[in-house]
Amino acid sequence: MDEFVYSGGVEHAGFVLRGLNETRRSAPGLCDFRVICEDRVFPCHRTVLCLFSEYFRGAIEGGFKEKLENEIMIQGISSKSVETILQFVYTGKLILNHSNVESLLFTSTRLGFNKVLNLCVDYIRHQIDERNCLEILKLAQEHRYESLEASAHQFLCDHICSVFKHELPESPIRSGAVLAILRDPQMHKRGEECLAIALLTWIQKQVDIRRDHASELLSHVLWRRLPAPFLLKELLRHPLMASDPAIKELVLDHVRRSYDDASNGNELMTTLSEAEQQQEVADGPLQRSLSTDSNSSLTPSYRNFRPRKAPHQALILIGGLSLGEAERGDTTQPNVMCYHPMERAWKKRAWWPERGLRGFSVTNFNNGVAVTGGCSTTVKHHLVIDRAWHYDPTLDRWNQLPDMNKQRAFHTSCELSGRLYAVGGSAGSNMDAEVFDRHLETWTCLKKPAPRVMDNFTASACNSKLILLGSGQPSTVFIQCYNPAVDSWTVVRSPNVPRHLSAPVCVAAPEGDKVFVGGDNTKKMYVYDPNTNTWSRGADMNNLHSNGNLVLLGGEVFVTGGHWEDDGYWDEMESYDVTSEAWTSKGALPHLWLYHGCATVYMDD
Repeated sequence: MDEFVYSGGVEHAGFVLRGLNETRRSAPGLCDFRVICEDRVFPCHRTVLCLFSEYFRGAIEGGFKEKLENEIMIQGISSKSVETILQFVYTGKLILNHSNVESLLFTSTRLGFNKVLNLCVDYIRHQIDERNCLEILKLAQEHRYESLEASAHQFLCDHICSVFKHELPESPIRSGAVLAILRDPQMHKRGEECLAIALLTWIQKQVDIRRDHASELLSHVLWRRLPAPFLLKELLRHPLMASDPAIKELVLDHVRRSYDDASNGNELMTTLSEAEQQQEVADGPLQRSLSTDSNSSLTPSYRNFRPRKAPHQALILIGGLSLGEAERGDTTQPNVMCYHPMERAWKKRAWWPERGLRGFSVTNFNNGVAVTGGCSTTVKHHLVIDRAWHYDPTLDRWNQLPDMNKQRAFHTSCELSGRLYAVGGSAGSNMDAEVFDRHLETWTCLKKPAPRVMDNFTASACNSKLILLGSGQPSTVFIQCYNPAVDSWTVVRSPNVPRHLSAPVCVAAPEGDKVFVGGDNTKKMYVYDPNTNTWSRGADMNNLHSNGNLVLLGGEVFVTGGHWEDDGYWDEMESYDVTSEAWTSKGALPHLWLYHGCATVYMDD
């Protein structure tokens, strides 16, 4: 007789697991182990417990009394949490919410259920906000949850002002925690302005109590990094400086010392003069405050003060196929350039190892820039790649990330809660997505793709969610929203949506109340409000832009990209002032690219 092979696969394994779970309920006598907690008895199976828990494996295999008595007594743990974890072990289903995650985290940590522990940590990571950031950071440090600590710490670095602003009266931020934050070198990389304002905001919350700590805390601000326009325009206009003369004098004392210690600096004097003229404060609060003490040696030092360069925002442009490369095979053109808005100048940076690509995606990631995917452009070889790269602006160096699970081109990507998402662009029409965890160094495919297929799409992180914006068939623009906390997609229907946008690009404001949207070959810019789910029109751009990007730089929206005109190709950049609603030309890009991407980073030079 012919040989017949049957393999039940996943279905068979599921049948076995369901059967074991049923015996716990209907035939506990068939179970060979019992877990006792808070006078409740949970029948179990030794093998299943040992597979999922290091704690139970040690107790059962270690020759302890639990091995002989076939039961274990657990104290100091909620029986409800034990029940929930055992239910997950036998069914693979776990429901997490704000009311049970802390208890499940504690129980899974103590009992060694690492899978449950990782799920709890991942859930909490996606719940980090201004009000719980410090509490989660403390929890992670105490229990050594490294990935959770890294995410909370990164959120704190990025949102220090908001964290101090949203301090709750019932859980005040202690001076020791503030001191630890100021001593952290990473906190000073995103610009000293945020730290200075955040510290004044924290003191103002309980000024009578915190005045005693002010002097020590203020000494940890790197005052010499603060630019003169910031001192003139923002620092001395802070409400605390106006309402509390003692704090104001402390701040000015630190500024005086910085000026007195400095040398060589006609540059700052020029900067201050320009700022005074622009703000019409030639005899403003800073000048008056710094000149009130006739015995102070401040004024001469002030005029000769030159601060060290502070970290500042800059625009990184990643060039793909250039016009010269397409027409003449010229590969000498640099493919990475950096625009410094203060200097209004472009500078070369370390070359991206890839060349001649289109369809790659560029986004901020891990205090740098991530570039994923792309495709070759030659007629003979149309190759889509799965490679991913990270650019470190501090070291001016490229590092290759692990390859994505799928080859992607003309896709989109963005950073959300410290993780890198890549959506779409793989073979077929599926809007599948995957996420990169830099702590685990792995890409993981999301369980479900976005529910609706999009032909043109872009993504941005907003309010702890991934906003996927684009069009399909018909061509009307619509939005799909991914919530990582519950691992689910939602199609968002909005009134007054744009009828069509080719190759859209977007960027979200840090406050989470606006998403600026543009597209290829159109001067129109739209503004989407995710809080009210409404659309509005912004001012039209001065020029057409294609195959470029939309980014936020220095509080303004920058758009890049080229267009054909009079048989020539023009690559330009312009910026949008959100307050005045006006576009300003920033001139031509340093080279002509037929495809490029941009992101903003903080630079030291």
